[in-house]
Amino acid sequence: MEVTLSFNDVFKYIGDTGFYQILLYFVVCLPSFFNGIQNMSANFFAAPMDHWCKIPRLGNFSFETQKKVAIPYVEDDPTEYQSCQMYDLYYDNLTDDQILNWDRNITRNTSLIDCTEWIFDRSEFISTINSKYNLVCDSSWMSELTSTIYMGGVLVGSVISGLISDKFGRKVPMLLFMVGYEVFALVQAFAPNYTVFVIVRFLNSVCNVSSYLCAYVIVMEIFGPTHYVLLSTGYQIFFSVGFMLSAGIAFAIRDHEK
Repeated sequence: MEVTLSFNDVFKYIGDTGFYQILLYFVVCLPSFFNGIQNMSANFFAAPMDHWCKIPRLGNFSFETQKKVAIPYVEDDPTEYQSCQMYDLYYDNLTDDQILNWDRNITRNTSLIDCTEWIFDRSEFISTINSKYNLVCDSSWMSELTSTIYMGGVLVGSVISGLISDKFGRKVPMLLFMVGYEVFALVQAFAPNYTVFVIVRFLNSVCNVSSYLCAYVIVMEIFGPTHYVLLSTGYQIFFSVGFMLSAGIAFAIRDHEK
């Protein structure tokens, strides 16, 4: 008499929880941990930084003095300086005494011009992609676009990871995607320009979510069905830990390039 067994029926004979399975579970949960870090990272490497126009003549003076001399207030708010415009003055003609004792009434009717270079307040963040690639003022939308591109990579990775893992197995694709994730994450930090950054960010996202999903399938396949709810919840706990730790990492390392 022929007996038909489903995949889950096999666990009734070989056991569904052993030392090897538990050990493998914790190893395979690593992609979930790193996925949590990556999903949160844009809040820090793309964090806004206070900025204003850079004027070489004023470079040796304090930030407050630079703003007082060259930067207009935001309209209807005499306590906040503009970030993208400055007074149209020839600052090289000013003496140090004039700068230090500047009277803002002098610039009351002075026209404004747009910034071409910026100074960034690095008291909170030493470096972000906004300061590295000057993603401010008319280019500020490019900073927000990085998150959209990242989610585009999540979409692509979610589709191709299932197709690849079904054809070539779970382990090899997971390992290759993990290697790709680490490589692209490193390249991303040292990207020479914005275009390279977003391309690598997209590839990083594809590899990140692909390794995450391949690992999740492995977790579900190495244990019996009686543990599915507990295992899937535990897998997401690793994600949550990475999600939370990213804030501490960003607090300790405030330079985007490190």
